[in-house]
Amino acid sequence: MFAQPLRVVTRTASLLPVMTNRTRKAEILTDQIKDTGQDLLEVAIFSYNRPTYLKNCYESVKRNLPFAKVKIYDDGSDDPDLLNFLRATRSQAVVDGDSAASKHGGLYHNMQEALDRTEARYLLLLQDDMQVVRKVDREEFEALTPHFGNHPLMSVNFMKGEREKRVKTANKAGQGVYEPRLDARGEPHRNANCYMDIALCDVDRLRRANWKVLSSEAEMARVARRDFGGMNHFGNPFVFYCPQVPFFRDRRQPLSARLANRFTKGPVFFNDLSDSENQRFQHRDISEWPIAENWLTPTIPNIRRPFVYQDARSLWWTDVIYGIERHYYNRRRRSKDA
Repeated sequence: MFAQPLRVVTRTASLLPVMTNRTRKAEILTDQIKDTGQDLLEVAIFSYNRPTYLKNCYESVKRNLPFAKVKIYDDGSDDPDLLNFLRATRSQAVVDGDSAASKHGGLYHNMQEALDRTEARYLLLLQDDMQVVRKVDREEFEALTPHFGNHPLMSVNFMKGEREKRVKTANKAGQGVYEPRLDARGEPHRNANCYMDIALCDVDRLRRANWKVLSSEAEMARVARRDFGGMNHFGNPFVFYCPQVPFFRDRRQPLSARLANRFTKGPVFFNDLSDSENQRFQHRDISEWPIAENWLTPTIPNIRRPFVYQDARSLWWTDVIYGIERHYYNRRRRSKDA
């Protein structure tokens, strides 16, 4: 199907740090950026059968992170439009049609491939239903890199309005970042993020930690909490999830998603922040939290707020069907695992 596509050997899933010395100081772990000829940033976009979203994500990276290299890691898509887009970007596409059949398809396998292949200092992991929503130049990006703290991953996402209370409970405003609060034992707050699939990675630190891959995000979060603590959230994020995205379960659209697709308009993306909005956003006080609903404007007005991220939840009645489907799906999975 592709002219000499890159093929890779399937592995199983999510990132596992072997290094356990969580007390190492950030100034030791975070090297100064040096002009060694190494690429500063690579963006890995993970895709599957959503050509409109992949194109939007790819173009948003090219437009708003002009200094970054981009690679697309596709999970064996068969949509003709997506295949044509991959052909057009063949020098930047890594195609894998042999990913393991799992809840997330080949996502985690391809994340490991991206980490193994990159030659950049930093790696931004995105999925095709995401968007870089404001312009970030090289100087601003270099200024954010000391904010990793003790963790080799950092969130650069706007925060979801539906989780605003939880986010503010688990984190506090710091110097240029939102830091996880600590409990009485000095451990991260129980709601603090310790791992996210969508994150900015310090590649050298991940490799020194000998990170490998496990099978679930939840397991990865437990390991990261134990070994690194909570993740910082960059104070001026530049990435966010597109709302009301076509929803697949086990690679098929359930009834709730098919009905929502019939009765709603889409796709829904975001307008980039204008130059003046970007300046105001970057120079605001850190106490003004970067909640997406307060800063980002959807390309289709009057969509559901707080934003929802599956099209199945875009209408109240499809959301009810979605909830019923989810209940029975989870019950079947528990029975199968028992």
